Amino acid sequence: ILKVQGNISINGLDFYAAFILMEMRNYDEVKNIIAAYEDCPRVFLLAHVTGQYNLIFGVVGQSIDVLRRYLNFCGPTNKKGILHSAIIFTSKFLAPEFLPLNLFTGISKEHKCENICKACEAFLDGDCKGCGNF
Repeated sequence: ILKVQGNISINGLDFYAAFILMEMRNYDEVKNIIAAYEDCPRVFLLAHVTGQYNLIFGVVGQSIDVLRRYLNFCGPTNKKGILHSAIIFTSKFLAPEFLPLNLFTGISKEHKCENICKACEAFLDGDCKGCGNF
């Protein structure tokens, strides 16, 4: 019921956020996406929703360019089973001020999404530092 934790102000770090809305083909595909991204250090929100879309992600990045690279190269919108998606970039967060982010872990979980940074063109070109390197 209660968890005491240290949350992070993305405004204080000058980080940016985006929301990803996804319509999935079926429930098995929803479960696969959740399993792949539930421990991603960029993801601060992951929930089933009702309506046109059935899954919502909240993601953070050091800049709009980092978020764009995430969305274009290794984000969930490139995965099997997605029928439609919508991306919403946010302005500064008004509330809540602090988010439960796990940015500074020593354990990389980037491969759970099946993206391997060492084989990624953006990573190799220096355009992306990888999700495990905040």
